[in-house]
Amino acid sequence: MLKALYTACVIIPIGFAVFMMVYLLCQKKAQVILCTECQQCKAACPLLSKGCNPMSIMLAAKSVGNQEVMEQCANLCVGCGKCQEACPRGLAPFLELEKWRTVPNQVHTEGKEWTVTQEKKAA
Repeated sequence: MLKALYTACVIIPIGFAVFMMVYLLCQKKAQVILCTECQQCKAACPLLSKGCNPMSIMLAAKSVGNQEVMEQCANLCVGCGKCQEACPRGLAPFLELEKWRTVPNQVHTEGKEWTVTQEKKAA
C-alpha cells in the first residue's frame, strides 16, 4: 500500500515534469523552461499599461493552449527588447511572440519541412 502511495505522489509527478521538459525542448521552447517568473520583464515593459505583459507571454507559451494572451500581446508588442534587458537570464518574451506569429499559420509535416495549412491555401 505504501508503495502505491509513493508511486502516486512522487514518481508520477516527476515523470510528468520530465515529460513536459522533453516536450518543450522538442518544440524548441527551451527559453520558456528557463523562465523563473521573477517579473523583472514586467517591470521594464513600456506597454504594460496597455495590456502587454511579457511574463504572461512566457506563461502562455508554457501552457500552449492560452491563445488569447498571445493574440492580445502580439497586437501590442513592438519588440523593443526592454524585457530582455531586464531579465536576469536574458530571456526574450518578444521572441516567443515572433515564433507564435509564424507557427499558427503553418503545419509541421513529417519533421522535414514547413507547409502552409489548407485554410491558408484556400484564402
